[in-house]
Order: sequence, then C-alpha cells, then structure tokens
Amino acid sequence: KKLGLGSAKLGDEGTVALCQSLKTNKKITHVYLSGNAIADTGAKAIAEVIKTNTTLHTLGVWSNQIGNEGALEIAKATLDNNVVTLVDLHLNSVSNDSTAKIRRMDQRKVIKI
Repeated sequence: KKLGLGSAKLGDEGTVALCQSLKTNKKITHVYLSGNAIADTGAKAIAEVIKTNTTLHTLGVWSNQIGNEGALEIAKATLDNNVVTLVDLHLNSVSNDSTAKIRRMDQRKVIKI
C-alpha cells in the first residue's frame, strides 16, 4: 500500500505527527512526502520511522528543506534496516560534503541524493 502526501504542506510539525503512526504501521510500504517543506526536525522523525518500521520499502522525501543533519540521520537509520530499499533525498539542502559522507555510508545503495 502507498501513502502519497506530496505538496500537502505538512512541514516539520505535520511530518512529526505522521511519523508517530508510521513507526508501528504494518500495511504501508511506500510513503511519498515530496514538496512538504520538511526540514531537519521532520527528517529526524523520519529517521526514527526507518529505525522501527519493518514494512516500509520506499520513502520519497525529495524537494523538501532537509539539511545536512537531517539527511545524515536518515542515512544512519538505513544502516540497520534491511527492509528499506529506497530513500529519495534529492533536491534538498544537503551540502556536497554531506552528500559524499552519505554515499560512503550507503553500502546497499539505498539512498538517492
């Protein structure tokens, strides 16, 4: 099952609220949150979902305002989750240095940045 909330104006607050329910969700396998003005606070909540959710395969968070800190938290969360096969982070506010760190960290090639 897919959950598409692109351009829903979630921001960090809405993303944090959504992530509370996604942590234990057992049905949704794909979540798309592009264009929601999600920044590092929302990204950290997304990282917590990745750490605990066992059914989520794909997470699309492109075209947001996720910075270095949030992107690195998401990348770290994928290290211990073998269920997630794609996290799309392109078109966010991630520096070249952080992008390089994430690519080195991403041994399974899960993150698109």
